[in-house]
Amino acid sequence: MRVHRWTIVVLATLLGGANAGLAEIISISGSAEASVQEIVDGSSGDLDEASDTFPGTMSALPLQVAATLFDSDEDAAGIAAAQVADPTTALGTNPSDFALDITLNSTPDADYYIGSATVEEVRTIRFSPTEAGAATGETVSFNGRFFLDGALIIFADASVTDLSDTEVELRVNITQAGSSVFSGTILLRGTSGGTNLSTTGSFPQSQVNIADFSVLVPELSVFQVITFPETFLTFPYEAVVEEEFELRATVSVEAKNQPGVGVAALVGIPISSFEDVVSFTSNAALTQKMITMLKNERAHPTGVPAFPKTYPAPFVLCGLFGFEFVLGLIAFGTLRASRPLRRR
Repeated sequence: MRVHRWTIVVLATLLGGANAGLAEIISISGSAEASVQEIVDGSSGDLDEASDTFPGTMSALPLQVAATLFDSDEDAAGIAAAQVADPTTALGTNPSDFALDITLNSTPDADYYIGSATVEEVRTIRFSPTEAGAATGETVSFNGRFFLDGALIIFADASVTDLSDTEVELRVNITQAGSSVFSGTILLRGTSGGTNLSTTGSFPQSQVNIADFSVLVPELSVFQVITFPETFLTFPYEAVVEEEFELRATVSVEAKNQPGVGVAALVGIPISSFEDVVSFTSNAALTQKMITMLKNERAHPTGVPAFPKTYPAPFVLCGLFGFEFVLGLIAFGTLRASRPLRRR
């Protein structure tokens, strides 16, 4: 199981460097929301959605929400789920924090779905002179690192070659006191002749891999798995010693499939929901084959660089703090048990 963390790193801008230490977390809040919308003959059909906030609708973390639509008449299904856990009470030295999951799939003659899932965590923080290695009132430069691990997937029935209007996109935004310090996306989109992968903003292309398993699965015309394992998203910012400030991380996934085409986004989680949807819409042999390939690819990526370029050597960061945000690997067992799948 991978470790996923958002770590605050201090740049040694002062003579002698900065002392590493824990920043004081004044408060933590969060929200999670998920939705799945059915599209029938171009119009909106059934809708399932769920959301929670802390503090707000929940008096304590974790927040776990899920939206599910299963249509046994059409062999179509969609799941969207999101979690914000409490890193201060989770087990282990690297507790789970965020997780996102969307899987949508339909047979060639079925309806299709639009899904979304969003998690947000806000922390009010203050650095002391000892923690920042600077005097009270002094402005210190910091570098943040958001550690991300996940996959985007697109697959299509062997009878389908046009993947137009199919897409799955991951967005990461981090703000300090309302001002953006990081913004980046990765988008996997279907086209009339295959797929297209792109990024925007600061999403690091160098850590994105693509694996194509369609030649190994004759039942599918397309089976692409895009992985970004152990990916660091870095961002600079400043803070005044002994003054409170706010860091807000928002991670969201939006997806849309089409008849005969499935999409998925798995961020920081195992693939249980992917298995639920695929097993509902496909036969047992195909499901087992896809699950095995996906599990192996996430555990031991074999894909080639999705954006082959020559990249400069990574910048070496110094003064690592013990203060960590975690985007974690979780199991949705309790979430799925508490919210049973709904079938029409």
